[in-house]
Amino acid sequence: MHVRLATPDLTFNGTGKVLTDFSGSGSVDRLEALAIQSDGKIVATGDSIANGRSSFAVARYTTTGTLDGSFNATGKVLTGFASGNATAQAVAIQIGRAHRRGRVVRRWEPQRSRLRARPIQRRPDVG
Repeated sequence: MHVRLATPDLTFNGTGKVLTDFSGSGSVDRLEALAIQSDGKIVATGDSIANGRSSFAVARYTTTGTLDGSFNATGKVLTGFASGNATAQAVAIQIGRAHRRGRVVRRWEPQRSRLRARPIQRRPDVG
């Protein structure tokens, strides 16, 4: 068996990798899942832990590895929940819809066996 070693794509952020700070100094930001949109933009989800609480974290990057400012103006969204800790463990890209309204899972309600979703507040994509 021949194993081919991969090399970083240096056109992606100049290094082939990117680190994004969600909650500032002292926080722990973790990636759980990512997906690539049909236009090559990358959506990453996970959590950010600060002051003993975790919050739902979503970021979108351009094909060159920079945060996409057309997504929530900053390229990232951090959502905390009053009822407890939150983490995003998966991401899916919805295709074939006429509108461009993103949705994220808000919370799991086991007593009702369903997921609740809310729209991501962001500016529409440009171009």
